[in-house]
Amino acid sequence: MGARRFSDLLDPSLNYLQINGKPCFIDDSDSIIDIESLKKTNGSSYLSRKSNLIRRIFTAISSYPYKKTNKNLDQLAKELPESALILVIGGGTIGDGMKKFVGDVKGKLISTDVYDSPHVDIIADGHKLPFKNHCFDLVIIQAVLEHVLEPHVVVGEIHRVLKKDGFVYAETPFIQTVHEGAYDFTRFTHSGHRYLFKNFTELNSGSVLGIGFSMVWVIQNYFESLFRSSKLSKLLTLPFYLLYYLDAIIPEKYHIDFGSGFYFVGKKSEAPIVKKSIIHYYRGRM
Repeated sequence: MGARRFSDLLDPSLNYLQINGKPCFIDDSDSIIDIESLKKTNGSSYLSRKSNLIRRIFTAISSYPYKKTNKNLDQLAKELPESALILVIGGGTIGDGMKKFVGDVKGKLISTDVYDSPHVDIIADGHKLPFKNHCFDLVIIQAVLEHVLEPHVVVGEIHRVLKKDGFVYAETPFIQTVHEGAYDFTRFTHSGHRYLFKNFTELNSGSVLGIGFSMVWVIQNYFESLFRSSKLSKLLTLPFYLLYYLDAIIPEKYHIDFGSGFYFVGKKSEAPIVKKSIIHYYRGRM
């Protein structure tokens, strides 16, 4: 898929490479992504994305908590115009809870990531999106902001490429152990996540993954530390997945303080929130 399809959206001042037949806009001098390494792998991810039986079982069971993702995206879809154009940042894999939404908006969605995959249209670093100002009606960024060095810069780029009154949907972790190794940098509380999107009017926010998910993640990594085996740790953790379902009876204020991750639904604004207001924004148990 070439750049011609995006010619009316791309910044004409930018030069790009072709990697695996797709435009690549990563600035090698100002990114943690190494272009030469990307060329050698023909754009493939630096991490294994292959599936196996254990991973498929794990994915099937762990998809339950992402029902909030489905609900949030369904609601956003109702707010979008018929001709809406949607950008997914970090879309190398279809995120948990996003499969139905992606299928419904096929043809209206452009996906970027720092590596190539069948789901990627443009290889790009979220710190420097290659698009003109005011292009998109919705930007989705799920489980990405923990993997970028400067989350506020990425959110600034999201604000820039959104149309007036455009929407953002973000999911970002809070209590999660390190994943993706050296490419994992940051976590956010619910309040910190809100302030990250200070230039947006909040429409909705809350826990997308609760305390149970936090517990399962830690237990699995505890077993891996004991037995030095990722596969064995996943198997030993299976009985604890019941904790996912118990999250439904725990009040939201506890998920705000102990949850695994948060979502934010916002509309582009030109006036940032007042700094002192973030103290009163807190919705936890205290």
